[in-house]
Amino acid sequence: MEIDQFILNNIIHGDGKNYSTIKSDYYSKSKGACSRCSLIVNFKELGFTHILYPLEVDIGLCNGHCKDLKSLSEHAKLLFLSKTETPGKSTCCYANTYNDISIYFQKGDNYYTKLIERIVIDTCQCS
Repeated sequence: MEIDQFILNNIIHGDGKNYSTIKSDYYSKSKGACSRCSLIVNFKELGFTHILYPLEVDIGLCNGHCKDLKSLSEHAKLLFLSKTETPGKSTCCYANTYNDISIYFQKGDNYYTKLIERIVIDTCQCS
């Protein structure tokens, strides 16, 4: 199996045996304007014992309302203003920039470093 496929199958998608170990301030954060919240993933607690470093990563989560017209794109402003005409359509808070992380892991007797691109949310915005 290629290393990239190994990463994809066992690190990103993995079987994730214990999702209760994902820690987030999503529910404790006030429901304010769209912003990035902390979402900490502990690889070892999720069953990814082959990952040696980092043990935890704050991958982030976007949360909040998109009611401030000044923060919206022109497209989102029109969508927001026209939602009375299009029920069910509304603006939403989403990740718009990401950062990469490098992980150090063991497979058999070998050790590898792998860059995982666009896995950590950097900033959020309204659409």
